[in-house]
Amino acid sequence: MMTLERDKNESEVPGIPFEDLSKEFLLMRVKGGTKIRNVLGYAIKEFSNHDCIVWTGVGEAVGKVISCSELFKTIYKGLHQVTRLRYIVSKNSENTSKNVKEEIRRVPEIHILLSKEAKDITVSGYQAPDDPGQFNFQNDTSQTKLNKNNKKFAAMELITGRKRLKKNQLTLTPSKKNKKANKNDQK
Repeated sequence: MMTLERDKNESEVPGIPFEDLSKEFLLMRVKGGTKIRNVLGYAIKEFSNHDCIVWTGVGEAVGKVISCSELFKTIYKGLHQVTRLRYIVSKNSENTSKNVKEEIRRVPEIHILLSKEAKDITVSGYQAPDDPGQFNFQNDTSQTKLNKNNKKFAAMELITGRKRLKKNQLTLTPSKKNKKANKNDQK
């Protein structure tokens, strides 16, 4: 977590794939072990002093970056979003007695820019404020019966309105009570 200030002569911050960032922006680097509530709490406090915020993460942290940015958008309404996803090359070398093994992997890296003002709406990865995304419920007749809250879950393909199964219904083996009853019946 850091705040970066850029000089006017600097065209791009190293490692961040966004051009035309404001002079001062909030950079939030999320790692795999980062606590979302800590990072989000800091970002909420500091965002009032900045024009935009960049959430970034690599590898296992990609999911946390998305969660943090979506939670942040629920708190600060009307933010413009630009998302960049790319792969970086990671080299792991292992030295054994005579051989040197080198493993090359492609690791995902995500950068999400949330800005109070729209920079360029024609750029790929842009999402307007309050844009629901690609989900279209107009042609689906089964979705008209759902209320507002259930539409969110249906869009994520989550099943709502079902009762939770009991433990003995989850397993295929009969419960202990049934085993004892079966043994008594067989005698």
